[in-house]
Amino acid sequence: MTFTIGKRSAIPYILSLLMFVGLIGCGGGGGSAPPPPPPPSATGFYDTGDITDLGISDLQGMVNGTRLMMLSAPNGLLYDGEMVITGTNFTVNFTVYENGLNPIAATATGSFVEGSSMTGVISGGGATVDGTFNLSYALSNNDFSAISKINSSSWGSLNLNGGLDGFDLDANAQITIFYNRTGVDFLDNCTQSASDFSPIASTRLYAVSITLTSCTTATYDGTYTGLATTKTDTVADDRMVFAVAHNSNIAAMAYDMER
Repeated sequence: MTFTIGKRSAIPYILSLLMFVGLIGCGGGGGSAPPPPPPPSATGFYDTGDITDLGISDLQGMVNGTRLMMLSAPNGLLYDGEMVITGTNFTVNFTVYENGLNPIAATATGSFVEGSSMTGVISGGGATVDGTFNLSYALSNNDFSAISKINSSSWGSLNLNGGLDGFDLDANAQITIFYNRTGVDFLDNCTQSASDFSPIASTRLYAVSITLTSCTTATYDGTYTGLATTKTDTVADDRMVFAVAHNSNIAAMAYDMER
């Protein structure tokens, strides 16, 4: 039997209707595919770690995008470099500072599990800096940074193997007093002329910038940039992990601090 509409067969109309219904069932025609998921990210604070070859068991790490800073403050050791990330694997060219000076070049290769851990092998820097490192992602990373967590406070260095005793932050988290010890390392006579602690959105980290002038050795004048974060000892956010390096990679500061 053939259905007709007037003098025309109804079959073409029925086929068109079926095709239209099919397109609706498939989500419509011409629609774009959903965007791919974001790539894995290593960004965050790593609150525990080690470099087994060096006997270091107090390693901490901070990652913002591709910048990786690892420090063992009691040992006066800071690794600072830019990561090249492919998937969850990375390479990084480090500048390694011992007590803020003596920059040493080293490289590392490794991998990370987002929101969990990071591991790598450091080489090319010599017996005092090379080894296998392991870092664990802090459980506190979802407690994001904020000016109110660090401002209006005096922060003092817990490790005094360098020339920085601490600093005072005002209500806007700007340094008002910079306590450096006379005659100790490159900070001798340095005056802090500008500073900034800016919370990095959706992280526990702060982007830090400090400008020094009038240092006894003028080479060390200039801008130091890096990262900071807080952690808890006895009350919330009563400790700070702080690391900055000169933009010319000639000196650095890396400290555990308390208020």
